[in-house]
Amino acid sequence: MNDKKLAVKRILLFVLFSYGIYWIFAGLCDLFGIFQDDAGFQLVTFFAMFTPAIGSLLTRLVTKEGMANSMLRLNLKGNGKYFLLAIAFPLIYTAIEDVLNAAVLGSRFDPNAVFEAVGISAVGYTAAIFFNIAISIALFPIFLGEELGWRGYLFPKLKTVMNRPAAYIVCGIIWGVWHTPAIIDGLNFGKDYMGYPYMGILLMCLFCIGTGIIFTWLTEKTNSVYPAAFAHAVNNNATGLILALSETNDESKVLQFFLVGTAAIFIVAAICIAESVISQKRAAD
Repeated sequence: MNDKKLAVKRILLFVLFSYGIYWIFAGLCDLFGIFQDDAGFQLVTFFAMFTPAIGSLLTRLVTKEGMANSMLRLNLKGNGKYFLLAIAFPLIYTAIEDVLNAAVLGSRFDPNAVFEAVGISAVGYTAAIFFNIAISIALFPIFLGEELGWRGYLFPKLKTVMNRPAAYIVCGIIWGVWHTPAIIDGLNFGKDYMGYPYMGILLMCLFCIGTGIIFTWLTEKTNSVYPAAFAHAVNNNATGLILALSETNDESKVLQFFLVGTAAIFIVAAICIAESVISQKRAAD
């Protein structure tokens, strides 16, 4: 079997394992009503986040690939700025989203009103943001479960069978569709929106393409999945308070807000791509 066919085989096995383990487990939980309360939803979500890592490990075992190029080294020396950017990037594109929400969707950007509503000062609110960042960093091992699969295994394999832009898109779609059980049960969008659940799945794919570009840039710069895990953790846990400065509680606009947020992510993703192109040209000169 040539290298390309072997890579395709490994990609298909990885997808089969990652999807199959999560989707079967989620389906059984849904069947027996475990999804009916928040605790059950969190349990399934927690387990799901390890299935890409499990999928990559099983694929390596089945195809006798071994653990080479697993990107498990921290590689902190000389790469400190990328670890800082991993924390900063989600905060930056969320701040851009605040601006776009006001400019495009007409939401009111009024931090003072938010501070008053939650009953704390600007200093207290800022402290809460930093506290959430600290919690995100502490929780990063959970997100390592996903990043070992998506960035540590899938994307490098995709690059061997297609060009980089196509690999970004395909990896994002695979990652996005993987979320289907959670989206069906209301993750991110709820259930009361036009085109449920298909529109939610489509928007999740766009989101995963954008964030995937950023997370891949961090991974390739450091040859480590740890920065991507940090960025993923901050994205999921520490951006809500920043977003609350402009987002409304109007559930009828949930898709619009998510689409605008994805546009903000693509702005940062474009900067990452531009930096990579410039770096490659300098290296070639």
